[in-house]
Amino acid sequence: MKRYVIIAVAALLSLTACTIDSGYRPDQNQAYYLIHSQFNTHLDEAKTYANYAIVAQTLLGGSATDFAYVKSALLGGREAVAEQGRVVFSYNNKNYCIITTGDKMLSEGGQWTLEQVASDGQLSLVASFTGVEGKSREFNCVYMGRRGLSLTTTHKYIVSPAPSRAVYVDMWGSGQVVAADEYTIDFTISSDNPLRYDDYYMWGYISGEIAVLYKDLVEGSTRDFSVVYDNQKREYK
Repeated sequence: MKRYVIIAVAALLSLTACTIDSGYRPDQNQAYYLIHSQFNTHLDEAKTYANYAIVAQTLLGGSATDFAYVKSALLGGREAVAEQGRVVFSYNNKNYCIITTGDKMLSEGGQWTLEQVASDGQLSLVASFTGVEGKSREFNCVYMGRRGLSLTTTHKYIVSPAPSRAVYVDMWGSGQVVAADEYTIDFTISSDNPLRYDDYYMWGYISGEIAVLYKDLVEGSTRDFSVVYDNQKREYK
């Protein structure tokens, strides 16, 4: 797969530099999309894991009204229960995720871990959260992705109970994908123009921008571009 990516990107980027005899000019967005796809899924997973921290923080420190809205918006039919030093998430009476809090809120600078529960009861670490002391609705997330990927993000959210919306989230940070000696992808989301989403539009972004730098370590070439979201539409620039 890694080798396919570098060959496909190199081919697409080389084609965009020329115009075919018929006058057709290949769309470089295909190359940008391929590069973007190498980390976009991980951003979506980081969002999902951050949702558990939002639910847990609201359960432990928010009002009953806020928790009811947040739970409905982010968990659907799943459950979240506070226990000593942790919050347990379950579905159909089976635990599937556990946040260990150490009995310290994120707003107090707490450090939490999120683990998935396998069918045999084994736990695997998937993310960690560090609170920002004095800020009840802002925290940092380190996502434990597949080998070759590192991702650190900050999430700032508001809870606004309403018939159609409950949670709004801004996400910014940076990450890197490293494919052995073949290519690297560095991406950055600025706090000045963060990725913004809500519980209604969870699998996309309302607005924001990602700066991307792709380095082909075989050819010694680089390509930089931006992924821009505006009014739920994506554009490569």
